[in-house]
Amino acid sequence: MALLQPAAVAASQPGHPPFAAADFVWEQVEEAAVRAYRAGGAEAALLHWRRGLAVARQHFPQCDPRLGTALVNYGFALRRRGEQYAAMRHFSLAEDVFGRGDRWLDLVATDPAGTPFDDIARASFAKLIARARTTSRAIRIDDEIPVGSLEQWRRERPARPCDARKLLASALLFVSRAG
Repeated sequence: MALLQPAAVAASQPGHPPFAAADFVWEQVEEAAVRAYRAGGAEAALLHWRRGLAVARQHFPQCDPRLGTALVNYGFALRRRGEQYAAMRHFSLAEDVFGRGDRWLDLVATDPAGTPFDDIARASFAKLIARARTTSRAIRIDDEIPVGSLEQWRRERPARPCDARKLLASALLFVSRAG
């Protein structure tokens, strides 16, 4: 499967804001990395995760939890290659990103129509960030790889680009085992 470039996705998604192209590409690359890892392609997974991290660094705010997820995935791949120092640096950066989750919630405090999210929606979003942070720590500290999160992502992701989709991606698109 050929991976798209953000500009190609933007051209195929008329009416979506320009940043949505990078959102779709990031999701596609992270999914491809998980599939490659599961198939035993550690180097292919590393390359996909490197690309996912590059997309996140270039297109997402420094407080976007998806950047944290990308850092963890790439750190995981580096650790598997024996690059402990580089891996720990990426895990540490991810922890910093997840620690700024409240700032990201402030950036996305309204729905696409401009209506402020209510306290229930904000609390649900905060729980997704906390889940991503917990998963990150389990991977970093215990080398505990989630089971079935790619399948859960495919079942539960919203069809339209929205902030809830971004948060769900940050919580589920970690390295994972089939489940």
